[in-house]
Amino acid sequence: LLPKSQVCSLVLGTADIEETIHRVARETGESEIQVRRRAGRYVEEMAADFKKSYFSVLEIAFNWVWPRMFAGLVYTGLERVIECVKKHPVVLVPCHRSHFDYIIMSYLFHMRYVSPPHIAAGINLSFWPMGPLFRGAGAYFIRRTFEGDELYKAVFRQYLTFLIREGYTQE
Repeated sequence: LLPKSQVCSLVLGTADIEETIHRVARETGESEIQVRRRAGRYVEEMAADFKKSYFSVLEIAFNWVWPRMFAGLVYTGLERVIECVKKHPVVLVPCHRSHFDYIIMSYLFHMRYVSPPHIAAGINLSFWPMGPLFRGAGAYFIRRTFEGDELYKAVFRQYLTFLIREGYTQE
């Protein structure tokens, strides 16, 4: 997994983003520097920032909380999913009955020494102190609507393209 700063640079350095910056600057009358800074803020707001130490905390918390709240964890077919993840980009779609769903998937991947999924999360979950923890565990935050913001759409499209091209599992 690449560091967030490198991912942000790769996303912002694409021809599509440059073209969008030029177009938005022309249409809005802003300078290209202002538009480029806004694009930088967007990708910073959005991008995951994996931290190995966060997974250690997640593992400890999960092992402490799980047995106190639930009788067990039953899953099937995970080994087949992991074999697919090793060969192809995969999109996981948990039932999302609770916020435990995506945490469980990250936990199970971590316990099997597989790169955990990048998790699409609503921007509303980026609050302190949970936001940095979620981001460090692989969440990338997206706004609920992109309507009327061509620059945000372009940055998100390039970030998603990067994740898919690099073969990162997404959830």
